[in-house]
Amino acid sequence: MINTVFIEGNLTRDPELSYTPNQVAVCKFGIACNNKWGEREDTYFANCEAWKSTAENVNKFFQKGKRIIIEGSLSTDSWEKDGQKRSKDKITVFKFHFVGPKDAQSVNRDSQSEPAVDTDDIPF
Repeated sequence: MINTVFIEGNLTRDPELSYTPNQVAVCKFGIACNNKWGEREDTYFANCEAWKSTAENVNKFFQKGKRIIIEGSLSTDSWEKDGQKRSKDKITVFKFHFVGPKDAQSVNRDSQSEPAVDTDDIPF
């Protein structure tokens, strides 16, 4: 059985990093993915959860509005509230990929960073 999803979208909120009692990092965030069929447009909202170093890196490099591609598996959280059964789909993120120019994805860049490279000077 295969359970792998790839989604590209924008973060709908800032990532929320926390740690389990055993000090394992977990990061929760949401993304919005737009689909277009001719004149019709639809938006899918996904809840995402990353663990360990992936969690720490998502929290470090992304914030609300940034584009991301995620690879993960789809699962469902189920619980009961006031006698009602509830559930919510989520994507457990295995990998993520940056989208767009490197400078647009940089976070907390300071004057000590390497100077920008003019891509016209690159011979390939």
